[in-house]
Amino acid sequence: MESSTMSTLLTKQRCLAFVAAITSAAAAIHCSTERQVFDDETPDAAPPPPPAPFIDASVEEASVPEPDVECADTNKQIYVLSANDKSIYRFNPIELTFTRLGRPNCGARSGMYSMAVDRRGFAWIEYGEGRVFKVNLEDMSCTDSGYRRDASEFGLFGMGFAKNDGDTDTSVNAGETLWVVGAALARLDTKTLELSIVGKGGLGRAELSGTGTGALWAFLSIGGRVALLDKTTGEPQKIFQTGIGNLSSWAFAAWGGDLWLFSTPERPYDPWNIDTSTVTKYSPATDTTTTLMENVGLDIVGAGVSTCAPTEPPR
Repeated sequence: MESSTMSTLLTKQRCLAFVAAITSAAAAIHCSTERQVFDDETPDAAPPPPPAPFIDASVEEASVPEPDVECADTNKQIYVLSANDKSIYRFNPIELTFTRLGRPNCGARSGMYSMAVDRRGFAWIEYGEGRVFKVNLEDMSCTDSGYRRDASEFGLFGMGFAKNDGDTDTSVNAGETLWVVGAALARLDTKTLELSIVGKGGLGRAELSGTGTGALWAFLSIGGRVALLDKTTGEPQKIFQTGIGNLSSWAFAAWGGDLWLFSTPERPYDPWNIDTSTVTKYSPATDTTTTLMENVGLDIVGAGVSTCAPTEPPR
């Protein structure tokens, strides 16, 4: 009997010890949770950081242009449209990096077609349906400009701002003109949205880019040629061969005395080998073409640079 009682007591003591051990362990786990011992600084749900040469604007120290401020520092760089993710990126020509700014939600029914950037940090974007929207590059907010292709019968166009010759007016959107090229070269009044045709230069499908010195350049899809245009007639003053061939996607910007070309070659469709844009610098002063980046991962269909951009190479 004593042996049975002793066995029962030992069993109870073991059970109490086991319960105490479990309680102690639970308390330890609870404390660890409160101290965030198990927190992961990079949780699985978070997206991986973008590979170089891409930068996330949310972690970039430099801010994007403030609204209605003429020639903010970031507005002296190049902006591009990516058809891949329907986003706007800022391209730094010195560091050769793309910074994703965001995706404008303009409510358009089609994809982005071309872009121009004014001196106050707004992108003017034409969509494939022929509507033009004004996008604030600070927050991607979008405003319908009211322009409709059906009203003008001009068709889709490439576009770019260029400083007016001898004009020193610095009021909003004054001192520069939004030039467009489709079947002809024309000026688009950003206030009245009226088109004034200058002349038919026979450029075919082209993009435009202007400079702070008043030059207006065209980038042609056929042969990858670039042309310096006469703004009074629409005719090319000079045509340069870049040597990059026919293109399926093309955009460009005049920056630092050079032309920065974003191009995708025209090739038969191959789902296993889809090309993305190549970045090429063409220098008219020396007639040299330099390939800087290949297959950057973006299908760039538009580019814009304000007339605030430098017109001389960086020193």
